[in-house]
Amino acid sequence: TFLAVPTLEELNLSYNGITTVPALPSSLVSLILSRTNILQLDPTSLTGLHALRFLYMDGNCYYKNPCGRALEVAPGALLGLGNLTHLSLKYNNLTTVPRSLPPSLEYLLLSYNHIVTLAPEDLANLTALRVLDVGGNCRRCDHARNPCVECPHKFPQLHSDTFSHLSRLEGLVLKDSSLYQLNPRWFRGLGNLTVLDLSENFLYDCITKTKAFQGLAQLRRLNLSFNYHKKVSFAHLTLAPSFGSLLSLQELDMHGIFFRSLSQKTLQPLARLPMLQRLYLQMNFINQAQLGIFKDFPGLRYIDLSDNRISGAVEPVATTGEVDGGKKVWLTSRDLTPGPLDTPSSEDFMPSCKNLSFTLDLSRNNLVTVQPE
Repeated sequence: TFLAVPTLEELNLSYNGITTVPALPSSLVSLILSRTNILQLDPTSLTGLHALRFLYMDGNCYYKNPCGRALEVAPGALLGLGNLTHLSLKYNNLTTVPRSLPPSLEYLLLSYNHIVTLAPEDLANLTALRVLDVGGNCRRCDHARNPCVECPHKFPQLHSDTFSHLSRLEGLVLKDSSLYQLNPRWFRGLGNLTVLDLSENFLYDCITKTKAFQGLAQLRRLNLSFNYHKKVSFAHLTLAPSFGSLLSLQELDMHGIFFRSLSQKTLQPLARLPMLQRLYLQMNFINQAQLGIFKDFPGLRYIDLSDNRISGAVEPVATTGEVDGGKKVWLTSRDLTPGPLDTPSSEDFMPSCKNLSFTLDLSRNNLVTVQPE
């Protein structure tokens, strides 16, 4: 069928019940085989596709397309694809990284499988990688929006040199991986990293003392959202001094960490970052907010403090700098329930704010008055 079209460059066969890869013309540049019933790849499956650069095989075995096993990628099955730059194998029940992948790969997406151990040999020879997504392989299920398998005890296991040879890496996704600590050696040698996604982990204690960010001077975007302690709201949060090393940071997402006091101490390491423009602090149960701290930030253009409990610009307790004596507050399920879906969104008026030099979003709080200062 497809060999009759010898100039075909793009082919999408998603959502079909096919069980094998059909014969394909050598002209193909992009091939999508997602949500099919193809569960096995060997060196003969994609033979002759020397021009292929993009291969997407997502969701061939997961909860919406169950098969009771894992996608099998034989060692070296893709090695003949010498020009392949983008490979996506998300949602396939994989338990290991396929062996002998093409060294030409620049984008490797392996999220939402069951790969709970990673070592340098798993990514051997992939020195051209620019983006690596291994998120969702060892999940925290209390925040899952879909069927979820809890991360096994004492996992994930990430060797300290897993990423050290990936010197061209620009984007790394480790979200939803049940991480409690950050090993600084994970990021050693990643001098070109510009985007790091650490959301949906358990880093609420780690981010107050980690040294892992000290070598990431090129990092522009850091996502730490939903790193909360299960059912706990902390009185305050103080970021580790190593945040001050992120000299290129433009965007920091810290929503959903659950701390109730926002003071000068909370964000002190960020105050001198020259490039920081966007700061996301929504959904944190903040009720004490010292809003005057933001005048010390040289480049801030947008701060999101929506979905908190701010009732006014309240100064923190002067004696200790802590609220409620630093105690944890246990949250009920009612506290964690999202608002009604028909609640007006700040996005409704945000387009008109894009050209302004500074925007502060205080929507969905408990404001009674807004003080001029």
